[in-house]
Amino acid sequence: MIVPINIWRYLRKNFEIIGRDYNWLNIFFCFILIPIGLAFVISSFSKMSEIISMFNGTIIFFSIIIGFLISALVFILLDKKLKVKEEQVDKEYLEKIEELKESLGYNILNLIIISVIFLILVLFYNFYPPLAFSVKKLTINPIEFFILFLFIESIIFLLNILRKLGSYIETKYPLV
Repeated sequence: MIVPINIWRYLRKNFEIIGRDYNWLNIFFCFILIPIGLAFVISSFSKMSEIISMFNGTIIFFSIIIGFLISALVFILLDKKLKVKEEQVDKEYLEKIEELKESLGYNILNLIIISVIFLILVLFYNFYPPLAFSVKKLTINPIEFFILFLFIESIIFLLNILRKLGSYIETKYPLV
């Protein structure tokens, strides 16, 4: 039997893990307020046809990023635990490594989900009926706004993954 993928549980788990690292005000600001604000500004003051042509050029980039992230996720998940004697390894060190692997895994998984949704929306953009509405002199199309939001959100997730990957590497292989 085919069971649909519940992406919401992955997104929820990722934000629970991010909540351990940041306070909720930073999470709200970085992952919600900034993408919404930038998407609003860009969508209201730019021609979406120019933005979509730019996005069409980024499809290859996002495809490569998704492939890289899947490879990184497999690398992290297949990374075997250290096989040394218990007295030689600090338990706090092992817990930190496992915590970083979990956090990095969910961040990568969420970026893959966001990137796939972004790619699907951009690829089929011309087939959507125009849903634009005007408020005073600003015209906003919710689909265009959502595409911009996902693009900005994916950039923020990518930066967060790079930070976590750097922490993982520095923890696992410290500079002595």
